[in-house]
Amino acid sequence: MLIVLVGPKGSGKSHIGRILDARLGVHFFHVEPPWLRYHAECRAAGREPKIAEGITKVHPLLADALDKHTHVCVETTGASLEILDALLSLRPRSETIIVRVTAPLELCLQRVANRDQTDQIPLGTEAVRQVHALSESLSLDSDIELNNTELTEAEIVESFKIVLTAKPIRPREVIRAWVEAFNRADPDALVGFYAEDAVNHQVAESPVHGRRAIREMFAAGFRSATMVCEVENIFEDGEWGILEWRDPLGLRGWGFFHIVGGQIVFQRGYWDKLSFLRAHGLPLPDKP
Repeated sequence: MLIVLVGPKGSGKSHIGRILDARLGVHFFHVEPPWLRYHAECRAAGREPKIAEGITKVHPLLADALDKHTHVCVETTGASLEILDALLSLRPRSETIIVRVTAPLELCLQRVANRDQTDQIPLGTEAVRQVHALSESLSLDSDIELNNTELTEAEIVESFKIVLTAKPIRPREVIRAWVEAFNRADPDALVGFYAEDAVNHQVAESPVHGRRAIREMFAAGFRSATMVCEVENIFEDGEWGILEWRDPLGLRGWGFFHIVGGQIVFQRGYWDKLSFLRAHGLPLPDKP
């Protein structure tokens, strides 16, 4: 799924993108650094940057991200219809979530003046005003509208959960996003994939019941070992997804996921505990 955040400079689009990345496993593609590199190339060559040429430099990187990740979020002011149209052409409308982000002009100016400008395309006050006017005048068929004046992180997450759940999500997509969060060692993102009363049963251990306990299970695991999940195969059968995995240490296993409405309600995993402990140099259980 491609999520396109459209709003003026200073409306908080990057902030929203980073929240989606951290809390919902949506890959945030920060578009300004590659545009800055393109502008630097043009300066070095002594020529003016052109939007059409910049698109040919930047958007293939975004297309690569879409191939690698289940959900990708990108931002634009909408001041350039050429850029906006190019972004919206990357995926069919049924696989695109358009989000309109708004904020009052004075608040946008304040945010732009106070933020770290390292990875931002520099704009003066008058340019920010012009971009704000252009962005606000856009006519958009948006799926979500966010007035980002005082939105909390929880409110942002809830707004996107509703729309992401409304879009049909295949077990394969959930598992790929789950693997991405697992490889970031991110228990908060992982637990977002589970229903409130979910059960996670790694057969070498006792079943774990409920989201809070599942989060603690992952957090404890990440504290004890550096774990990496490399996908060998993902299979689907109705509401079930099956993950065949390996890791760089030679361990292998299977995970079975029962997924209803985009959430994991039951998970069972098969792997060899003694091999895991030996590979990570962890204490072995006492012999009976």
